[in-house]
Amino acid sequence: MRKFEINWKIVFWTGVIVIFLWILAKKAGLFNTPLIIEIIPYIGGIIVILAIVKEMGKTINKLDNTISDIKEMKTEIKNIGCELHNLDKRVAVLETRI
Repeated sequence: MRKFEINWKIVFWTGVIVIFLWILAKKAGLFNTPLIIEIIPYIGGIIVILAIVKEMGKTINKLDNTISDIKEMKTEIKNIGCELHNLDKRVAVLETRI
């Protein structure tokens, strides 16, 4: 079974379009403003904010992964430095024997 996944970029642009269309219809005088119609831009705005927050969360998660990868690389580089130091000592011992 396929996992359902929300594309937050589409949600964002849908929210922006809803707000834009509502503003156009309001300025054109296509409707008198009952409460349900006045709530539409707020709902659209909430949807846009949720989409932005979701995308920011993805970006922060990627940054966290990158930071942990960099920490792993630093420890590996330190280990390589220690191994290189040990090899340097061994080469020095071999040179003195020759």
